[in-house]
Amino acid sequence: MTLTTGSIGQHQTSVGTTQNTAETASTSKSPTEQESSTASTQLSNLSDRAQKIQKLNEEFFSGGPRSVKITPAFIQRLNEYGFLNDSEASRYLSNQQSLGTAQDDTVGQLSDFIDEFSSKLRQESSENSLVATLEKAKKVLDNLGNTNSNSALDIKTTSAELTQYLNSDNAKTLSEEDKDHLSQLQMVLGIADTLQPDNLSRSKLNDYVRILNGF
Repeated sequence: MTLTTGSIGQHQTSVGTTQNTAETASTSKSPTEQESSTASTQLSNLSDRAQKIQKLNEEFFSGGPRSVKITPAFIQRLNEYGFLNDSEASRYLSNQQSLGTAQDDTVGQLSDFIDEFSSKLRQESSENSLVATLEKAKKVLDNLGNTNSNSALDIKTTSAELTQYLNSDNAKTLSEEDKDHLSQLQMVLGIADTLQPDNLSRSKLNDYVRILNGF
């Protein structure tokens, strides 16, 4: 049988169409399959994150949250594990070096400062809004490194409230030492926030597991 040029073209087109159809069929996924694939990726990301946090705990939290110091080594490790990008790590390192004696504080000492400073604020005014912010910040410090305990805390709001205070006229009357402690606290809140899993990922984790299990 002799094939004309036109016949060859038609044959090639037919084969190409068949191949494309087969490829489409092989790569096309149902909504359930796509959700399952997304679930696998999310779970893998969460697992990788959990492993890195576990390594941080072993290296820096062995004595509990109160023993932790925000040292250059800690900041660099956060950068290495992807919790801080290069710009953030550089900024934290620069800020840390400008905190005077406060840069040597452990989280426990910072928590004690909150108690003392809050008591002083209450004596000056029973309605100082910073006291409530410091109470929330203290809870974050007490649970630093424990993402489950911190999951219900709005760290971003607490940090924003503290930033607002530090930029206010009230902060101008503080001693340099108190300012340094509050700036150190602000840094710890920022780091605590980076260690938190995405709330959306957390809320949907059960759904992902359900999809993977075929329910």
